[in-house]
Amino acid sequence: MAESRSSSTSIPIVFVLWGDKFEEETASIFTTEMRRVGLRVKVVGVNGHSASGMHGLALRPDLALGDALSLAYGAACVVLPCDLDMVKRLQEDPRAMSFLAKAVESNALFIVRRPHIIEETDLAKLTFSPTNWLCYQGHDDLITFARNMANQMFNLININE
Repeated sequence: MAESRSSSTSIPIVFVLWGDKFEEETASIFTTEMRRVGLRVKVVGVNGHSASGMHGLALRPDLALGDALSLAYGAACVVLPCDLDMVKRLQEDPRAMSFLAKAVESNALFIVRRPHIIEETDLAKLTFSPTNWLCYQGHDDLITFARNMANQMFNLININE
């Protein structure tokens, strides 16, 4: 059955992707700060419902990648808390690329570790606007960066409603 944009929710969603060897500090900080301001946040398990981060911390996602596909057109933001190698592994999953393509179509903001994560992967094949992605590396205080992003996302979503 073909999926349409109407199957997505009208409430914008912040997606934080989560998988084995992802950055648990980044994932948990962005999730916490976005939820703190009242945004709808979904942690998406790219390896199903169980994954351990770079330092062995296991986080339980809200939903699996397959379940998130139908919500991707409602993406306001996608956080990729991982390095280049993990994104290269992620791009081998057609569901992940479909999810990301739908989020790009919805004009979602992408938050990545470094610019080369977009430039050196299949993500560059998606029609990204350079203004639709931000890098969190280089910010000495990840909590402050995430908090500022959460507040900006909250204000942007409320202005557009």
